[in-house]
Amino acid sequence: MKAASENSPSAVQRYREELRESGFRPVQIWVPDLRKRTVADDCAKQSASIAPAPAEEGHGLNRGAVLNVTIDAAEAQVVVLQAPCFDRHGTILVARLTTNTTEAPLLRIPVRLKRPFRLKSPMKIMIDDLITLPVDDVLHHIGDIDKQTSMALTRALSLFVGIA
Repeated sequence: MKAASENSPSAVQRYREELRESGFRPVQIWVPDLRKRTVADDCAKQSASIAPAPAEEGHGLNRGAVLNVTIDAAEAQVVVLQAPCFDRHGTILVARLTTNTTEAPLLRIPVRLKRPFRLKSPMKIMIDDLITLPVDDVLHHIGDIDKQTSMALTRALSLFVGIA
């Protein structure tokens, strides 16, 4: 008998059941479609119109970028949360990273980066420590979180801000 492909109805059903058994539930909401150029352009225009000091060009930092930044005159690591169409705003919404090993899977998401990037030590995204920073406080780009970390981050943010 031929094995079911990863996208077959039975594989999708098994995946959904595994999620439910792990304590997840599906949530469907309608949101602006950033894949449409007109929607992305509107986001960029609105972002620039309310920015404290709008940038002529975007900063180019995508959601999921892991950065070294300056916070209160100290170096820190963060992950970018906002969509790239808001990159002319002059600030970025980020979540701080921590090396604290406390187990709190709803609030601390382990970071895995796309290859070939590596962190010096294991880190977790702190869902409960979101801040906006001036783009000028970015020191350098470390790498980008992988797809699995991105999905866990989206789920945790949805729960934390009350969407789920």
